Amino acid sequence: MRVSLVTGGGRGIGRAIAHALAGPDTVVAVAGRTRSELDSTARDLERLGGRSLAIVMDVTDEASVAGGVAELGRAVDHVDVLVNNAGVGGGEPIEGSNIARWRRAIDTNLTGMYLVTRAASALMRTEGRIVNMSSVLGRFGVSGYTAYCASKHGVIGFTRALALELTSRRITVNA
Repeated sequence: MRVSLVTGGGRGIGRAIAHALAGPDTVVAVAGRTRSELDSTARDLERLGGRSLAIVMDVTDEASVAGGVAELGRAVDHVDVLVNNAGVGGGEPIEGSNIARWRRAIDTNLTGMYLVTRAASALMRTEGRIVNMSSVLGRFGVSGYTAYCASKHGVIGFTRALALELTSRRITVNA
């Protein structure tokens, strides 16, 4: 049985990814902050066959991530696929910018990915897969998008380093 965890899985791209991973002989766990969206996605996934789990988790909060992954670990004995999809976007010129917005972008897009990967990798089997969602703005800068670009550049660096780190376990890591 293939087990997948998709962060930001309650809506948008994450929901679409969860649908693509669902089917017979699968368990797809969707994690996010909004219970109603997660439950709706989980119900949809169940109709595709297999099982689904809705896990309330704030990727920016270490305790929330630990609790969410522990909940997943009580339901399944392994994870085959981790999709780090949770993220925030938006731009803001540097002059007069808001530090809270900067921190939100870095904490969600980069630190959240680190926290979830750190926790979930303990459940991952050899030959697992980790997919980290980045952006074309992770490859070049765009005026007015310093926080977003910095976070997505970080995702690419994190992915490259993690791929090397997990090669001995034959876990593939891509952005």
